[in-house]
Amino acid sequence: MAHRLYNFDFRPDDIVVMTYPKCGTTWMQEIIWGMTHLDELEEADRLPITYRTFFIDSDALYLLKDQMKDRYLMDRFHTLCPDGRPEQGVIMQSCSAQPPQPTKPRIIKTHFPLSLYRPDLLDKCKVVYVCRNPKDACVSYHHHCRLVNTYKFEGSFEAFAKAFMAGDVFYGKFWDHVAHAWQRRRHPNLRLVFYEDLQLDGLKQLEHLGSFLGLQLSQEQLQRVAEHASFSRMKGRDAQVPITLSSSTNGAVGGFFRKGITGDWRNVASAELDTVMEEWIREHAGSLGISFKYAL
Repeated sequence: MAHRLYNFDFRPDDIVVMTYPKCGTTWMQEIIWGMTHLDELEEADRLPITYRTFFIDSDALYLLKDQMKDRYLMDRFHTLCPDGRPEQGVIMQSCSAQPPQPTKPRIIKTHFPLSLYRPDLLDKCKVVYVCRNPKDACVSYHHHCRLVNTYKFEGSFEAFAKAFMAGDVFYGKFWDHVAHAWQRRRHPNLRLVFYEDLQLDGLKQLEHLGSFLGLQLSQEQLQRVAEHASFSRMKGRDAQVPITLSSSTNGAVGGFFRKGITGDWRNVASAELDTVMEEWIREHAGSLGISFKYAL
């Protein structure tokens, strides 16, 4: 799928949500979908965000036989691509075939970094990059890899954290991913948002985001979007229409939406592991000139 992903035809009105895994991807997808679909927010009670947006990595990440078991995914594919061939990418073909809509742009999710797309991506469309402090990203990613059968991780948190710091996890090294976006943060088509800032002052962040996307939203509309994309509302919807059906019960506590908090690292990491992580952060964050919030 590498050639198709690299050469994917992005449109000028596309909105790409780009993150390292477990850094607020679904939250930002729901925020942007809400901003651009204020007249049909109730649709979120019927379909998870995975079917209202396009997770473009899926064709490279999941086996075709598993994708074809997903009724909603395949219904959308057959509707948009009646002559399409699944082996050429279910999501990419569906996304390409999505008819342009004047006020409802395609929302495309990716965990691949900027470096894996064509260099002109930012010149073609808007990209919203969400960054989260690496400690809590690690905790959330560990939970995710225990929950989802695609990963089937059954080791300890300490083992996972060491793999995370080494880049021996899906999507590779956290710092490489962040660095590519951080270095382009002043590009007019890139909006870099910190997960923790969304928690601290969500309405202000939504206001800035709306302006970046060229949307004229009132404070009342922004409040509606904030409520629509609140953690409790997303968790409640997931209980009715799950985001992922490929979940396991091998010791994972909770579902796709677990806590959504900042500072959970201190609840699970030993003092020794925290020391190792702190050194790892100093080594990489200092050279980038980036800082994170670890408590609110």
